[in-house]
Amino acid sequence: MWLPKALPALLALLVLLACAQVSAGADANDSLIRTFLRIGPFDASEPINLSHVDDRVMDSKGSGRHRGPNATHPDRPLMSGVALSFLEGPVSTVLMPSFYALVCLISVPINISALLAFSRRIRPKKPAAIYMLNLASADLLFALLLPFKISYHFSGNNWIFGEALCRVVTAAFYWNMYCSVLLIACISVDRLLAVVYPIDSLAWRRPRNATIACASMWVLSLAGSLPLVLSEQSLYVSELKITTCHDVQSSQLMWEYKLYFLLLSCLLFFLPLLITVVSYGKVIWSLSRVHCGVPGCSRRRTRAMVMALTVLVIFVLCFMPTNCLLLAHYLQFHQGVTTTQEAPDGSYAMYLVFLCVGSLNCLLDPLVYYFGSSQCQKQLSTENLPRGIPGIESRDGVSVESYGRGTLCGRLTTVFFPVVYITVFVVGLPANALAIWVFLFRTKKKHPSSIFMANLAVADLLFVIWVPLKIAYHLNGNDWVYGESLCKVLVAFFYGNMYCSIAFIACISVQRCKAVLHPLDKRGGSGAAVGVSAAIWLLVWLITVPLYLYDQQVLVTNLGIRTCHDVTRPSQKETAAGYFLTMGTLGFIVPALVCIVSYALMLKALRKSMTDPTITRMRRKAVALIVIVLVMFLVCFTPSNVMLLVHYSLLLSGSPNTLYGAYVTTLCLASLNSCLDPFLYYFISEDFREHVKNTFLCRSERAVERMRVSFSALKFSKKSSTYTSESGNTGSTDC
Repeated sequence: MWLPKALPALLALLVLLACAQVSAGADANDSLIRTFLRIGPFDASEPINLSHVDDRVMDSKGSGRHRGPNATHPDRPLMSGVALSFLEGPVSTVLMPSFYALVCLISVPINISALLAFSRRIRPKKPAAIYMLNLASADLLFALLLPFKISYHFSGNNWIFGEALCRVVTAAFYWNMYCSVLLIACISVDRLLAVVYPIDSLAWRRPRNATIACASMWVLSLAGSLPLVLSEQSLYVSELKITTCHDVQSSQLMWEYKLYFLLLSCLLFFLPLLITVVSYGKVIWSLSRVHCGVPGCSRRRTRAMVMALTVLVIFVLCFMPTNCLLLAHYLQFHQGVTTTQEAPDGSYAMYLVFLCVGSLNCLLDPLVYYFGSSQCQKQLSTENLPRGIPGIESRDGVSVESYGRGTLCGRLTTVFFPVVYITVFVVGLPANALAIWVFLFRTKKKHPSSIFMANLAVADLLFVIWVPLKIAYHLNGNDWVYGESLCKVLVAFFYGNMYCSIAFIACISVQRCKAVLHPLDKRGGSGAAVGVSAAIWLLVWLITVPLYLYDQQVLVTNLGIRTCHDVTRPSQKETAAGYFLTMGTLGFIVPALVCIVSYALMLKALRKSMTDPTITRMRRKAVALIVIVLVMFLVCFTPSNVMLLVHYSLLLSGSPNTLYGAYVTTLCLASLNSCLDPFLYYFISEDFREHVKNTFLCRSERAVERMRVSFSALKFSKKSSTYTSESGNTGSTDC
């Protein structure tokens, strides 16, 4: 049905390829590098000796490195300043890998959850479910490849895994990206057939045909990426002394690469884009013309239209800039190289940036296709799965299904949770109280980092003092007996502490980054730190106000208990879901990105300073500490916030919430941050440990200062007990 509409695009594609072939004939031997271009002074009247271009030798690991700077020929063209500055600049070495890391951390668990749901829960398999199952697989494979990209960019665009793995990762990267594009196009066609031609498409919309279509998309995208496996991808850049992967290529296959990427973009993106736009456009147009006389029909129609428009916008925003810049980059070769002798490196740098931004697609797909699809919800609900939370609301309260009963009455919440919270209270209360005492009464110089740490300790302590209520609640079989007001206070302090801690940890990371990168910059001192801390407290208080505006205590009628925040009334699910989805996005993702960027900049600066052997050991200790702090932050807060987003997305869409146990478990484990912070932020400081020691020994600050002066004088007297005078006499001296 859509083939006649796509026929003009196919003809235009053939014309475009023919023009590209004709125009490339003249410059096939003049253009030198496919991606970042190397252009240098050479006499065009003299023939170019290709042996000077292909003077690489493979090392023992097969990484494709040159012999080093001496392997370059004096006539060898150099890379442009744009390319060099981008390869060693903060955009490619800090921002891009940080963004990739954030996408990887969030998208992997979400896509695994979607994959398990579609593979195990849906019977029988519908065409839409088959397409979404394959899309989840493609997104998951894409996310699993991101650690290689993260390591590559964090290492200064230096590839250390060898030539073979470089080829595989590069090909798989494009393979998964274009496979996602093709599968999204298949989903759009399936939606078109289901909405516009519901009767005529019954013969086509069968599981067998959907499986064949998905297999064809995998094979087509694999065939499209196969040339990348067969060609060399790593290249040693002598100017920067790094080995790039795919970003810089030799000139031997310039024409083949140019034709390849033009063909790849047109066939595997622009043609699917045309199909997707036409399909969803016709779906939206058809839905807008439907007249609803049945109650609720108008709402379902509006939901379907918004859903189709959202999918279309996400697809265009994630993939169009990347492929348009890729196409423009290669179309610039003929005019830019042969006429102006300028490399189109700026367009390729922009392409890499938008390729990084486009990776958001593997994070957004689950939320849009899996958790937001009404057809998916209907298919899952037909399995009579336990709905868990929120349950069925009545005048007296809420009745939960079997899964909810198992969670609320099981050992997970009545035994394991109290043990965790008891540990948090026993360790966190004295540790944070001691930290606050030291910062307030034993530390004279209030540095910005000390101010942020003191506020972090206060936030942790304010949470810990309410933990006994959580312990009693869970030990009592999740039965809340302290009233609605205390329940609201407990919930507000729980989430307030979490997001306040995240904010102060982000401030500490920025302050440490500033101290490492600009040690002589005295701007933003203690006054600024106090102002920022006050602003964070005010902001956190404001964002927790909505938690006081709706009921947190719910009577579970079929269990005879009153829960605190664990059960959401169906009538309040939209309010709760909207609030927590916003908080999870702004309260975690933005500070997490700030922390990753800050610590990445510090690691880069410390790595460059490891040239002096005398400070290498100290720098390695600092690097190890930075890595531990960053990992602790991500481990404590990433699972809880990811599961929070998934939980409330399921709650808002009305889908079965079989992940509720995992959600509350990650929230419980996130509270361990309150007892880990003192050891990672306070007790690692030598000055702080000294203050703690003096506190336990009941030494005053004046006594400590006298001891320090006496020790310094004794140390000086030992060093100057003997000396050689100008007259040659040796003796002792008195002060």
